[in-house]
Order: sequence, then C-alpha cells, then structure tokens
Amino acid sequence: MFVKLVNCLAQQSSDCDKWSQEHIYEQREPHFFNDTRTFLYFKNFSELDIMCRNLSYAVNKSLNIFAENPFLLNNNFELRNLFSNFKFPINLPEKVLFYNLNGFNFKSQNISMPLIKFNFYLYSSRFQFYLRNVEIDEETCKGLNLVHNMNFFGLVSNLFLYSDITYTIVCPYVFKDTKLNALILYQISNSLIFQNHLRFMKINETSNFDLNTQKLFYLNFNVVYYEITTNLIDKLVFRYVQRLYLAGIIYGIQSDLFDFFKEITFVFIRADNFEKFFHSGTKWISRLNKNLKVNLNNKLEFKYNIKNIILLQFYDEESFFKL
Repeated sequence: MFVKLVNCLAQQSSDCDKWSQEHIYEQREPHFFNDTRTFLYFKNFSELDIMCRNLSYAVNKSLNIFAENPFLLNNNFELRNLFSNFKFPINLPEKVLFYNLNGFNFKSQNISMPLIKFNFYLYSSRFQFYLRNVEIDEETCKGLNLVHNMNFFGLVSNLFLYSDITYTIVCPYVFKDTKLNALILYQISNSLIFQNHLRFMKINETSNFDLNTQKLFYLNFNVVYYEITTNLIDKLVFRYVQRLYLAGIIYGIQSDLFDFFKEITFVFIRADNFEKFFHSGTKWISRLNKNLKVNLNNKLEFKYNIKNIILLQFYDEESFFKL
C-alpha cells in the first residue's frame, strides 16, 4: 500500500511538473464592498488544474470557475487539494460556481466522501449526463441499473441551476444512491419563444423499485408557462422529497400529483398570476390530505396526526422575498 501511495504521489508530481499555469488567471479584486469572491479562469478546465494549483489565500465565500471551452465535471472531482494550505475545513468556500459546464460525468466508483460537501451553482451550462465521457442515451440508460456505487454528483450537497441553463432528457438511474440533499432548478420553460424542457426517460421497473434517493428531500422548480406533472417531477427520482417549492408562471398542477409522493410535508407556491393559476383547476388541493381523518375537537388526536399533515402555503412576490 505504501509503495502504491509513493508511486501515486510521484505520478502527481510528474504531472504537475508538466502543467503550465499560463492559461489560468486569478482575480480577487472586490467588485463591491467586502466582496470575498475568488475567480479562476481557464481555457480548458480539468482536474489536473485543481490537483496542481494551490491557492495562496483563503476563499471565504465563493469560488467562481470559468472555462472558455465547455467541460465535463467528473464525479471524483476533488477540491480539497486546492485549499491544502489552510486548516480544513475552516477556509473552504461556502459555494462553488461553474460557468460553461457541459454536464456531469460518471468516471469512478471509488471516490472518498469527506464530511464536508459543497453547494454547486451552474451558470451557462447543460444539465447533461455522461458515462465515462459518453453521453447517456436511452439505450445506455437501460444498463445503468446494473452499475453499483454510482454517485454522479460526487461531493455536491446542494445543486443550483440558475442562469442560461439547457435541460435535456435525463436517465433516472443517474440519481440512484444520490447524496444530493437539495435540487434547485430555474428557467424550465414552455413559452412560445423559449422551449427548455426537463424530462426523464421511461424505465421499465416495478412499482416497488427504489432508486434509494432518501437524502434528496428538498426540490425547487422555477418555471415559465409550465404545467406541473409527473413528467417534470419524476415519481421515482423524487419519491422521498419532503419540501416542494414551485414558482413562476404555473399553468396548473396534475390533479393526482401528490398521490405519488408520500413523504411530502410542505408545499410552497409562488405563482406570478394566482388568478390564472387557480382558474386552471384546484382538484389537486383536495387530494393533499385525502387519507387524513382527524377529529378537530379531540386535541390528542389532532396532536398525534399533526406530523402527517401536508401544509400548503401560497406567497405573492412581495411576501415571498421577505422570507
């Protein structure tokens, strides 16, 4: 084992000796008062850049990684070496922002999972998945269930897809055994001038099949001219979601949507136009607590069943942003 470690370190040193820092530019000048952001610019981003580069200063708030050419983020992507000059984990960034990401790549089954995970934010990127550098299509998807110890998202705890995001048809198996806690997605659109759909491939599994996504408990969709159905909120991928946030121009909610998600406890909705939203139908509301029968005059019975109640809250834009 010691010989292997020495050889590994020697190989890393050799690789880093060949690595040139000319294509990386660091900028830490504050854009605003008390701005603690760090910017790294690459022509072609790779893990070698992170492995060989060691920052000489702490990153207190956020690390912004820009790449001129689109790149894949491997599931064994490691940030700790970049900050090895500092005491772990005090000086690790609160969030890591990627620009021009072309997708997530499953590269290795053997990755370490430290206690510290990261919040990843994507801008100008694609929500696409690859298996060892090959795009996952419907045929590839069929065989993914046989792959063990998958973790496409590596050290990511909370994933935010914000601005200029391109969505694709996703294989549900990429979420199998995920360590993600929260998924926040913006710019899902069905408008006449901008179509940007998130869809999940259909897989042939029994109703008892489980992707083991218990850690994924928070889901946030921001949509434009969209109907909320199981085409968007996949029944297998998001089976264990507890908190659901919906925002934007919502064209309705599938009447039996919440029949498939038994763990949900909170549903928060901020519609841009509540008049049109409610005009699209409210049958789904009556099904939220349809199996719950409580005698409100019996305080003990009410207290016992409070944990089984699904809370529904509506927000207008003004009150929503005061939270």
